[in-house]
Parts: sequence; C-alpha cells; structure tokens
Amino acid sequence: MRPWRAGTPVKWPVGLKFAGAVGAVALGVLAVAVTAGIGWCSSSPTSNGSSPTISRTCGWSTTSPSASTCPRRPCWPSRRRSNRSARRSPRCSTSCCCRGSRRSCGARGTRRQEADQAEFVDTLQVTASEDEAHELVRRHLRRSLPGSDVLVLKRNNSENRLEAATALQPGSALAARLQGAEPRTCLALRFGRTHREDPTRTPLLSCLLCAEDGGRSTCEPLLVAGQVIGSVLVNHEDALDVAEVTRIKNSVAQSAPVLGNLRNFALAEFRANNDSLTGLPNKRATDDTLKRMVAQANRSLTPLAAAMLDLDHFNRRRRPH
Repeated sequence: MRPWRAGTPVKWPVGLKFAGAVGAVALGVLAVAVTAGIGWCSSSPTSNGSSPTISRTCGWSTTSPSASTCPRRPCWPSRRRSNRSARRSPRCSTSCCCRGSRRSCGARGTRRQEADQAEFVDTLQVTASEDEAHELVRRHLRRSLPGSDVLVLKRNNSENRLEAATALQPGSALAARLQGAEPRTCLALRFGRTHREDPTRTPLLSCLLCAEDGGRSTCEPLLVAGQVIGSVLVNHEDALDVAEVTRIKNSVAQSAPVLGNLRNFALAEFRANNDSLTGLPNKRATDDTLKRMVAQANRSLTPLAAAMLDLDHFNRRRRPH
C-alpha cells in the first residue's frame, strides 16, 4: 500500500459519495419543513400504561390538543391552530378543526330541513278541513323558524273581509286592527307578492296591519290559480337569511293549492246543503241529518224523536224575493 502524501487528492468510494448526497437532501427537506411549521401527530402511552393519548408535535414544541381536534390532520403551529379552532360552524355547537366536519354539520342540517319539509307536505295531503290545514301551516313555520310568531289570514266567504284563520296571541293589538279590515288592507294581498316590514328601512307604503307593531315581519300571499285567498304573516325579531326566506316561500306555495281545494269543497258543501235565501238547511241537509241520527240511535239503542214545524203563508213572503 502506497503511503499518502500531503497535497494528494483523496479518492472517496462511489457508495460513500451517494450516501452523503442523500443525507444532504434529507437535511434540506427537514429544514424546510421546520421553517414552514409543518408538524405531525404522534401517539404516546401514558405513565400508568393505559390507552395512549394523542400529542401534537409542532416544530420543536409538543402540546396536547383539545377534544374537538381531529387527529387525522397534520398539526400546525399554535398560532394558526388557535385561529382555526376559533372558527365555528353556524350549525355546529363545538369548534371543528376539520373543514369536513363543518361541511358534514351543514349537510346534516340540510337533510333535517328536507325531512321536515317532506313531513309537512305528506301531512298536508291528509288534512280534513281548512281549519286543520291552517293550523298545520302555522305549526310547521313555527318549528322551522324558532322564536317567530305565525298568523294565517284568509278572506271570508263573501270575500269582503279579512279574518284570522289561526288563533291570535292573548292581548295582541292585531285583533283590534282586524275588526272590519278589508282584504286590500294587507299589502301582500293587494300586490300579490311578498311584503316585508323592517324598522331600519321605511317603505313607501306601509301595511296597516303589521307596520304599527314596529318589528320585523314577512307576509307571503296564498296564491291559487291567480287569485289571492289569504296570506301568512311571520313576525320575527332578527332579519331572515336567504334560506329562511326560501323556506317560507316553499311552505306557502306548497300549502296554497291544498287550502284552495279545501276552501272550494267547504263552499260547495255549504251551498248544496243550505238555502240561498235564508241560509237555513235545505231538504238535502235535512235528509242527511235524519239518516245519520237514525243510524246513531240504532247503534246506541236509544229512543229518537222528531218534531215538524210548519210556517203558515211562508211562500207569500218568499216569492217577492
């Protein structure tokens, strides 16, 4: 073996040169990672040997995450993590560090709203009377908009007065304003479109029914075949967002045809069973009532009595009319 002399260049093996290059690249990547603040999640067992707890290593410091921290995502520096955890989803009660969790909370809320709307439509199809359908609309909107007050208004049979189809709140000032109110008093019925009252914005024409309350309100007309048969008044403290306004519109639009059919059926039944001059039950109504009372007496085994009253010279008074 020849001795090494000063000034002679050293010839390193090829394998050693490759290992040195790989090590230099690894050190460079590690330096960039530490500078960017990218960490990783590691599991460390507890001192008593129980189940391991998740710890986050960010740079050179190790901190314990909160209960809402997702261990599947890489951890970030403490400053960025605090800002991220401070963001709250509008439909989630806890802080989520995962954007996917916020999306899943919003999706669950949307699915629940769709299920409530489908339940409302299915129940609306089996309502037996117009009053039952009005009450169903009120309960559905109050459930969909917590903290709001809902009132359904309708035209009377003569279509010259506006009446409350659902119960008013005790001591409500709206009951006094509805006394003798005409349908054109409600601007939603007059214009055939949505009318809103907001104390922060003064409209050119205010509604005489809901403007005097001084709060926020949304009134949606009930349109059936181009005719306005009533309206739905929603009083709310806070301003409604786009989703809530759309929910009111969809609920009213889905209930309007059912209310129109029930109204026409009740009106046709009243005209068929009552005299047009006096408003008293006619012969058809008397026959139907008698058949029903006889069947009930047979089922209950109770006696039944009938009395007949004849008015003298009634035709003389009826013919001039």
